[in-house]
Amino acid sequence: MENFLPPSKDFIDLMALKRVEPGHFVSLGVAYQPIRAPGVYGGHLLAQSLYAASKTIDSPFNEYNELKEGEKHSVFICNNLEAQFLDGNSNRRPFHYFVKNLRDGGRYRVRAVHVVQYKENEIECEENEIPVFSAFVSFKKPENKDDHMVMKEHETESKESWSHLPPGVKLDVEPEKLPISPDLDLPLFTSWATKNFGKLNLFDRAIDVRKVPLELMEQPERYTDRKAYHIYKVNGNLSDDPNLHLCAHIYCSDQNSMFVGSQLLGKIDKIRRVCSLSQSIVFFPSPCNDTIRADDSWTTLETQTTRSGDGRLLYTGKLYDANGVMFGEFIQDGLALYSKM
Repeated sequence: MENFLPPSKDFIDLMALKRVEPGHFVSLGVAYQPIRAPGVYGGHLLAQSLYAASKTIDSPFNEYNELKEGEKHSVFICNNLEAQFLDGNSNRRPFHYFVKNLRDGGRYRVRAVHVVQYKENEIECEENEIPVFSAFVSFKKPENKDDHMVMKEHETESKESWSHLPPGVKLDVEPEKLPISPDLDLPLFTSWATKNFGKLNLFDRAIDVRKVPLELMEQPERYTDRKAYHIYKVNGNLSDDPNLHLCAHIYCSDQNSMFVGSQLLGKIDKIRRVCSLSQSIVFFPSPCNDTIRADDSWTTLETQTTRSGDGRLLYTGKLYDANGVMFGEFIQDGLALYSKM
């Protein structure tokens, strides 16, 4: 434990950035790094890359806006992020986010984000860069009122077919009484952490993540039909910036991803090595930003393993708000090596 820095407990502090110059941001908070992991939690890089990109677009929530006289703020909300995890890293050194403007259209803004750390105790220059992450981030301007009405009709229909928790699963407990999602959802870790620390999160976390135990659900025989469920909510309050709330959602999308995927596959006890390789997520928020708030109600994360083989695992998921409206969907490709015994 002495080798690990405790992460920032507040999500705003966790995402905090300082602009060095236009298009260059440096992280200020301490990222969460799982014990024995070669780098920080992947969801942190996903989320902070989105946040850095949002600081280069026109928005009333962007303190770095440089509007010309007479111009008014528009609101552009992230609709897509595609990312590659490149190399190991450390939460003991800051992350540098270099954001490049690829497109400024009437409806869409597109940014490329390249994330590096510098070698320890070395001068911060290109020769000492360690590329750790890269992403393309797209932002969309909301459409007109008629399009909003179509979305609302779809949401009403979706609400009738979804029940906050998994269909067929009846729980007689409040969400807060569901078990906490552990730092590492591995039997060896949960046993060790419980025995030595009496808890499954070794550090206080900025987001409260709970899991629906798999044993409470009747799982299909085919692993591709099995599903896992988590619910989460940010501790404390966030601003009204919709992109900050989407940062919280994409942060949670990577929660124990390869471990949960291995559980659904029935190989959790055979893991040799797992890690995330790439992820793509599409957001489809309601014109009413309340549907994507991550701080005032529980969001449901539904995930499954749709393919496994050749040392890889395909992990997919959907995000539902408290009303049962699906507003996000992602796919993650991961390294997954298992013992044959």
